[in-house]
Amino acid sequence: MPRITTPPFQAAGRLKQRYPTVAIGSFPTDELIEVGTYDAQRWTVRTVDDPDALSAWAGEAIEKITGVRLPVGYTDWATAARASEGVRPVGNAHGGRHYTFLTKAGQVIVFDPLERRGEILADDDPRLDDLFPSERHAGPRP
Repeated sequence: MPRITTPPFQAAGRLKQRYPTVAIGSFPTDELIEVGTYDAQRWTVRTVDDPDALSAWAGEAIEKITGVRLPVGYTDWATAARASEGVRPVGNAHGGRHYTFLTKAGQVIVFDPLERRGEILADDDPRLDDLFPSERHAGPRP
């Protein structure tokens, strides 16, 4: 289990698990600010409507919260590794030869240690169905 330290991820996890905390309360709707949407299955911020408000609430730069999106396709090892901060494993393939991770930006990176490269999968790549069987092409991520 990855260590989740960003407030939005902590809050989402508590909400999903109905974990009792003083942060749960009732507030008038007009006092709430919608800053984006969150995918609890993928542990990913899908959209950000108000990056300044989200960043101010979390106390972190928006890139630390959402991660950085990479172009789809093959990339060199160093580039894939830079996007790997905060990733969580989602499986491996080809007899354990490839290692698959989900980035904060919601992208799936497949690392091939023998070739020393990574592949960033497109949001509609059919291989995602094997990694996320209950989700069928949920649409683009941020």
